[in-house]
Amino acid sequence: MKEHIFRADSHIHSEFSPDSVCPVSEIEKTAQEKGLNLVCITDHCDLRPGDERIAVLERQKNRVRDIRAQLQNPNGLQTLVGIELGGGFLLPELAAEVIGAED
Repeated sequence: MKEHIFRADSHIHSEFSPDSVCPVSEIEKTAQEKGLNLVCITDHCDLRPGDERIAVLERQKNRVRDIRAQLQNPNGLQTLVGIELGGGFLLPELAAEVIGAED
């Protein structure tokens, strides 16, 4: 029986997160060089009291659109886009809306 190895990194921050400057194209290039099958770009979405619902949703939708516009998916690399939601316990209704938001 042949062993199949699936290599993935499901938590990478890109230039669209406040704690990274790495372009999406560089993430994909490095993932390909390392032999990964899948990466998931999980940039921050930190909710704070006083945040306006519309502003948070639009900010995240714009980030996702910007990331998807840069995706190249070289050599079969699968690239997913997600968020790392912070502060959801402070604003549960807004967190639920962000999680349920569609493109």
